[in-house]
This record gives sequence, C-alpha cells and structure tokens, in this order.
Amino acid sequence: MDDGQPGCCLQKRDILRGRTAVSRLFAEGRSVRSGRVRLVFLERDASVADAGSSPVRAMFVVSKRNVASAVTRNRLKRLMREAYRLERTEVREYSLPGKAGLLDLAFIYAGKKPANISLHMVRRDIRSLLEDLSGRIGAG
Repeated sequence: MDDGQPGCCLQKRDILRGRTAVSRLFAEGRSVRSGRVRLVFLERDASVADAGSSPVRAMFVVSKRNVASAVTRNRLKRLMREAYRLERTEVREYSLPGKAGLLDLAFIYAGKKPANISLHMVRRDIRSLLEDLSGRIGAG
C-alpha cells in the first residue's frame, strides 16, 4: 500500500536475503541488545553491494527454540517489521549520498514469553537499538 511517500512501506529490496550475505552477517557482525530484541549489524563494502539492493537491508528472526508456535513466531516477525518500518529514519540518514554506508541488519527476538507483547513494546526496543546503532556507526 504505497501512497507515494518515501519510506511508507518495507520493500523487497530492503529485506536481507541470500545465504552468503546472511552467513557473513552472523560471522563478522557485531551485536547489541535491548529488552527482548537483539540486533546483529555489519557494515558492507560498496564493492560487494548487489545492484538494485537497498543501502540498508534487514532481516527478522524468531527462533523455533524460544517460540514453539508458528503463529506466534509469524506475529512477532510482523511486529518487528512494522516497528523497524516506523523507526528506520535513524538508519536511513546513515546511508545518505554523502556517506558510503551500506548496512546489513538482523533483528532477533530473544525473549522467552511472547504472550502479551505489543507493537509498542517491540517498537521501544527497536528504537533503542537503532539509536545505539547510529551512535556506534556514526562514531567509528
């Protein structure tokens, strides 16, 4: 449902895909945690960038070990995607034309009891992670 505003929806090119990109992210990436969500991030080289991919790509993970119900796992991933979509302006500023930043992000739900989780709770955790991330990548 794109109403013409930039950043109103999460497009396919904004999602991190591919075995090599994902394994590189988890092998070489750094990690931060806030509340129930952990963020693994990796700055990419411009030389390795795929044509047509977004400067900031994200993936959303909920472990079957922590959350047995597929319905609940899918709901948590939807909540994380929506929270990221609403809060991603922090990260988009990093990838502006004057900066050479390319980022891969993995948001991992690390909580054990997802029964009463709301968008507000997930959004607060993701906002905190993105603020921490912008401080880390902006400083160094």
